[in-house]
Amino acid sequence: MEAGAFITIFITGLSYGLSLCFLSCAPLLTPLLVTNSSTLTASLKIVTFFSLGRVLTYVTISFLAYFFSQSLKNILNSSQIWHILTGLTVVFLSFKIFYDTLFTQSCASSCKVGTIKNSNYFLLGFLFSFNLCAPNLALIAFSANSPSPILALIYGLLFGIGAVLFTLLFYGFFLSPIIKELLLQFTRFKKSIQIASALLLFITGLFILTGSIKL
Repeated sequence: MEAGAFITIFITGLSYGLSLCFLSCAPLLTPLLVTNSSTLTASLKIVTFFSLGRVLTYVTISFLAYFFSQSLKNILNSSQIWHILTGLTVVFLSFKIFYDTLFTQSCASSCKVGTIKNSNYFLLGFLFSFNLCAPNLALIAFSANSPSPILALIYGLLFGIGAVLFTLLFYGFFLSPIIKELLLQFTRFKKSIQIASALLLFITGLFILTGSIKL
């Protein structure tokens, strides 16, 4: 019985990651990868921390749904707090990238993404996934009817792994090498490309804040 539920919730998360989530991640992750694609490791760090934040969101939703299913639905449905927090985080990152591009001395390709940046990517991923979309409603329903909080946590974990799997593989292993190669080919315009990426991230943050982009 539980094996079937585990498979169902994982496939639900996987289908979400292959469709809506994959597309909605593009305006956030692409500009970040443009400014941090000097190595595959650097790109993978961004996508991994972003994905871990998202997985924690789904685990949190599942755990809360087990105890407060209706209250959680009301919070996610009626409040714009997650859009505001996500939008502000994206805007902050855009300013940080803009500042680093213009005023920070460029480093070699061996430079590592700092701890503060990693925590920002994690926070962005965590805030990004709080919404009342159909897959999250399915996760809430599963978790609210779970016989134990441990199973609810497992539901959230399986859903989260399924939801981030394709995003992690595509943006981490496929897109980042392409971006890196493009930057190598257009080395003279690297700073301009990074500034354009920061502006795109800033505009995305504003769209999230105003509700023009639905998470």
